[in-house]
Amino acid sequence: MSQYYNEEFKIISQVFLPILLIGGLATFLIVFNDGYPWYTFIGAAIGLSIIIVSWSEKKYAIFITSLLMCAIIYSALSSLYN
Repeated sequence: MSQYYNEEFKIISQVFLPILLIGGLATFLIVFNDGYPWYTFIGAAIGLSIIIVSWSEKKYAIFITSLLMCAIIYSALSSLYN
């Protein structure tokens, strides 16, 4: 049972860590820029995904998918509110 909990914790952390990472990046970019820097935000998410894929291949596919989806969602929501 302990290995099951470890696997579940890994999956949950691979989903929630990108939310925190992208949220922090979006907050940083909004605070320190006048307008919302679309290309910087999306480029950072795509670049980080490419780096992770090249280093780990498909080991962190859930993390990469969550990272890209969070970037798209934050971009869409920020376009509605800015």
